[in-house]
Formats: sequence, structure tokens, C-alpha cells
Amino acid sequence: MRRFYHFDIDAKNKLLLIPKNYSVMSSEYDPENDFMYVFARIDSNENGEMEYEEETHIFWIDLKNPKNRGLQYKGE
Repeated sequence: MRRFYHFDIDAKNKLLLIPKNYSVMSSEYDPENDFMYVFARIDSNENGEMEYEEETHIFWIDLKNPKNRGLQYKGE
């Protein structure tokens, strides 16, 4: 499972940006809005592995304030 974190400037505090039960596949940067879109598969069978059959969801992250984030799209 691939995770996606935000670390503070001192690398002492980390914030999990995508929920624990997801495995990150890729991301795309939107320079116009300074957002990152993260593509991740949910571990629906809870076996700890990313599988092709599991749904892909897209999350958005505001790079100016990474605490501002959410689910953009749920699909296959």
C-alpha cells in the first residue's frame, strides 16, 4: 500500500493526506488552482494489496493548506 503524507518544515509532524485504507497510484498537479489530484484505489477486501478490480477514487489537496482536502470522485 502506498501512502501520501504531508510533513512540516522540521519533518517532525506528518499528516496522512489520503485515508489509510487506500493505496496511492498517481497524482496530477493543477497549477492554476495550486491543487494536487491524487488517484488511489480503495482496499475493499482489506488484504493490504492494491488490486485492479478495486475502485479508483480521486482526492483533491489544496497545496496552500494541505489540511483542506477531500474526495473528488468515486468510480471504477
